[in-house]
Amino acid sequence: MISFTDIASQAQQSQKYKLANMLLEYEPNITKKVPVLLQMKEYAKALKESLDIHNSNLLNMVIIQKANRDFDWTQKSKEQLYEMMSSN
Repeated sequence: MISFTDIASQAQQSQKYKLANMLLEYEPNITKKVPVLLQMKEYAKALKESLDIHNSNLLNMVIIQKANRDFDWTQKSKEQLYEMMSSN
């Protein structure tokens, strides 16, 4: 059986983003849905879906992928991130 996420992923790869989003609306399995949303750079939707089902693994996946996309991982910024995370 082919899942909606498989078809949505193919639609996204074919640059049919609206179709991909529509297909994902029908996917009941959030753990399959979130990785495809991340492929599509739909971070807000992926975050909402992860939070809705209280899945910390998916939530971490979203945060890490978003951070990797937006954060400058130079040595200086790594140090700044460490300082930020270790401060009270």
